[in-house]
Amino acid sequence: MNRRMKILIGYDGSHHANAALKDLLRAGLPAEAKAVVMSISNSSFAEKSVRAERNGKMDGSTEDIEVAASIAKQASDIIRENFPGWNTRVDLAVGSTARVVAKKSGQWNPNLIVLGLEDASESGRNYFGGDLRRIAAEAKCSVRVSRGFNTETEGAPRVLLCVDGSPYTETALKAVASRDWPKGTEVRILTVVNPFDYSIPEFVDKAMERAESLHRAIANDLNPTPAFTSSVVCEGEPAMMILSVAEEWKPDCIFLAPHRRSRASRLLLNGVTETVAARAKCAVELARSGAPHDSYLRMPAPTPIFNR
Repeated sequence: MNRRMKILIGYDGSHHANAALKDLLRAGLPAEAKAVVMSISNSSFAEKSVRAERNGKMDGSTEDIEVAASIAKQASDIIRENFPGWNTRVDLAVGSTARVVAKKSGQWNPNLIVLGLEDASESGRNYFGGDLRRIAAEAKCSVRVSRGFNTETEGAPRVLLCVDGSPYTETALKAVASRDWPKGTEVRILTVVNPFDYSIPEFVDKAMERAESLHRAIANDLNPTPAFTSSVVCEGEPAMMILSVAEEWKPDCIFLAPHRRSRASRLLLNGVTETVAARAKCAVELARSGAPHDSYLRMPAPTPIFNR
């Protein structure tokens, strides 16, 4: 890459934020990159900062500022140890998490936003709401929702690449193909054909055949990378099948590309994308780029499955 990748990390010093930093070691990120850590203190600091900003003031208590600075140093120390070639700096956050990250993203134009997320098993429910949901829905770049699932393993990374044959397929493919994966990385290509999308059973068989053809083309595109590929084409309800495959295979990350929505519905992140992001035990990367690519439009493809 001619330009260094720009990575924006939302960090609040929590267990989940630390897991997100560890997860970056298995994300195929380059040895050289630019990173900005948005250090976000506790909610009371954020609330007071918002009120102060509205009143034309930008100050908080000395204690609050010291807490934010301590959190910032903790994050920068971890990143500099794990990625010594990165140009890393820390910004102290003022305001709510969503507001701060959105503002910084608009100013800096990162390639990737990294967020920690509470694990469903710890909270007792599947949670993907509030600031996290808003950031994931509104971001113009890729967003990585991390949980640190396989951070202690020494094996090569496993990547589950979910594709549906739509123009957004190439967005997810490019996100995976552009990474610096170590030798031995496996990329498992997954397409789920929903039989309820077809009125005639024979059409389902044709969709399965088209998906297999699509997978061969994707595997060919991934040949220049150190990763090797495997393929799974199955029938069922897409979100549940993706989660089932992930539960059995235990990837480090699931890559998928949410379909672009209108400005009026930009806060919506529903269907397959939200279900997978909320319930997966591993990291989930929502791949985004500029306008959708058209190279796969000439290929017969199954009906798109995401965000239905």
